[in-house]
Amino acid sequence: MRSYDLSVVGPVDEARATELLVAAGAETAGDELYLAHDGARATFLIRGGEVGVGVTTLTDDDSAARVGFHRTLDVVLALAQALGARVYDPQAGRELAVDDAQEALRAFG
Repeated sequence: MRSYDLSVVGPVDEARATELLVAAGAETAGDELYLAHDGARATFLIRGGEVGVGVTTLTDDDSAARVGFHRTLDVVLALAQALGARVYDPQAGRELAVDDAQEALRAFG
């Protein structure tokens, strides 16, 4: 099982972020939201003006895991754009732009 972390940094309107994630198919559980796509599952924690995102694989099938991560990454990038926020990739140590999505996919595996 692999994992990857991202952060949507703002300031972030927490209610709007929740609304956008639910519209994208996320389910709420307490103060976290969950979204599963293909071979990956994302956990979103909205707190302190940012959205923490943890993505883990659900399968040993690398192809399915990459598809799920890519779909999740699309949701995260769209969320940041809708909120006027930025995506920070701690694995790369920098902000992640839409054009950098392929780099994150390579880093994911």
